[in-house]
Amino acid sequence: MQITEGVALAELEIDVDDGDWFKANDLIMIGSEVMQIESIATNTLTVSRGLLGSTEATHSDDDDLKFFFGNEHLAFNNGKCMT
Repeated sequence: MQITEGVALAELEIDVDDGDWFKANDLIMIGSEVMQIESIATNTLTVSRGLLGSTEATHSDDDDLKFFFGNEHLAFNNGKCMT
């Protein structure tokens, strides 16, 4: 999945190719920034940004958007899973 617009610092709405893939409260990642989806309107995600120790950043059109795989007990970028 890719975003369909550039995203500025502090921007809370992100346009994606297909909003049907997402649900409110999903955690997503663009680059190294973790976000939580607050709501969805068609293909626009309203998000909280810079979560779990990640830093809010700008993003470019066609950057990859991934579901975040991790948990709140470990830093977002340590490469380990914890059950």
